[in-house]
Amino acid sequence: MTLTTDDLKIIEGSVRVADLRLARALGIGKPIEIRKLINRHRVELAAYGQLVGAPAPGKRTADAEFWLNEQQALVVCVLANCTHSAAVHRELIDLFAQHRLTLLRECRLIFGRRAAAKFWRQIGLPAVAGDEPAARASRAGEANVDQVKRFLAAATARRPGAQVQSSVLYSAYRTWCDSTGADVMLTQTMFSLIIGRLGFAKRCSSVMFWTGLTLVNHLAAVPTGEATGRLL
Repeated sequence: MTLTTDDLKIIEGSVRVADLRLARALGIGKPIEIRKLINRHRVELAAYGQLVGAPAPGKRTADAEFWLNEQQALVVCVLANCTHSAAVHRELIDLFAQHRLTLLRECRLIFGRRAAAKFWRQIGLPAVAGDEPAARASRAGEANVDQVKRFLAAATARRPGAQVQSSVLYSAYRTWCDSTGADVMLTQTMFSLIIGRLGFAKRCSSVMFWTGLTLVNHLAAVPTGEATGRLL
């Protein structure tokens, strides 16, 4: 009998598999025997987290069912030393991974990207720096950051209480690139990432504005025209 993600349940705050379901997958002749195995190794299994179990009505404590977390289930596979132990061991690793990714997708749909990113870290998945806006901006390279700084110095001023619409600022940047013969012209996404990295805050209503910043010359009124730089 093979296991499926339907065999995994969230019990006591963690994903677990029932002892008898694991016993059947392992091919143990009398599935109930797995409980004796678990009781013999309670101390070892408890080192991998709380050993969750409760006796069925009218049964002794020794007959308690157990819900094993991932590490405990993998250890039991090894301790059982059955014909199917190695195969079930691999299957468990894949199933728990699939279950984590399913929970992650649901978390993102229900609670949004930030909650999903936090949950990603909580369940121990590898860090993905490339998905963070600041990390993506850093990939633009210092040369691109310096180019945006030069544009800001030439065409804008910091002014408390001021604001400039994001699309207007980007149009001014494109015009500045044309007028200076820039070899590289950033996309609006990359341009905005760098503006944020430089410490400017954004405000969203029906459109997005950068606050504390204003255009100080004619660039805002000049049509964007055709870009001559290479888009990144």
